[in-house]
Amino acid sequence: MKRLLSLLIILLMGIPLWSQETYSLEGTVGTATGNPEAYSLFLGGRLHLNPTLSTGIGIGLWNSGFTSTWFEEYSTNQTATLFRLSDNQTAPSFTVNLRVEQPLITVQNKPLHVFVEPGAYFLPFTGRTVNLSEEYFNGTLNPSTATMDYEQRPLNPTISNQLTTTGKPQFGWELKGGLSLEVTDNIACSFSCAYQQVDLFQTLRTAVLNTHETNEPIALQHLFPHTDRIQLQLGFVYHFRQK
Repeated sequence: MKRLLSLLIILLMGIPLWSQETYSLEGTVGTATGNPEAYSLFLGGRLHLNPTLSTGIGIGLWNSGFTSTWFEEYSTNQTATLFRLSDNQTAPSFTVNLRVEQPLITVQNKPLHVFVEPGAYFLPFTGRTVNLSEEYFNGTLNPSTATMDYEQRPLNPTISNQLTTTGKPQFGWELKGGLSLEVTDNIACSFSCAYQQVDLFQTLRTAVLNTHETNEPIALQHLFPHTDRIQLQLGFVYHFRQK
């Protein structure tokens, strides 16, 4: 995979030496909902070498985060703790890609294109900050139901803690396919689905955060079962037509 990324980057670096037909300005927004969640916003330029082949380079932002909540009871002293673990981070990213497209059909005299687009990402900063909130409860046994009733303890009911990690720059890649429709002679919009291998939570996979009162370790790796994701993207393109 590293060889493929290197080959793609070298190819794209040499493309400006080729003759180009026109160029355009492109913006995309993407979302991958769930837990963890990830959103992206990118703006860049695209060189159209011919009606079929084009290449793009851009800069943008990744916003990602997760939440995890669980309630733990301690029968030995009839207490309980509500744990809330959360993280939200926005980081810059650079991207390069290569697009191959073909006209599919005509919609109201406007061509609808189908395209395939492999791309590479570079994230210079990958550090994250995780927040852990602990809410403490005292319990009493309810004789009628034989269950514990809990109420927030009066002294220091909530304590928060943080874990900050620093990460190394990393590369990622995606393979995108979608449809593009020319709205006017200069403006087009697109909808695509991308399979991505961009591990936004890499620095947390080996991280351990200890609870405040019981000092129990919480391994964070189980919160991120996958390094890949499926992201839906919406794009807008403005073409600078050569006269």
